[in-house]
Amino acid sequence: MGLFDRLANLLGLRKKEVNVLVVGLNNSGKSTVINNFKHEDDRCIDIVPTVGFNVEKFSCKLNIED
Repeated sequence: MGLFDRLANLLGLRKKEVNVLVVGLNNSGKSTVINNFKHEDDRCIDIVPTVGFNVEKFSCKLNIED
């Protein structure tokens, strides 16, 4: 863990849980993108078009670099 990570933890800037809202046009692959973030054992094999909305909760590790 680097210095920035330690400082962020001490200041409480690191969130362990976030909410993500995915919006887009019909048949644009929103459910497919969300499915690919899931652990391999939890992924759906056949994805059908979503009627209404879908709420899912899962965990994943994500590294973002700028």
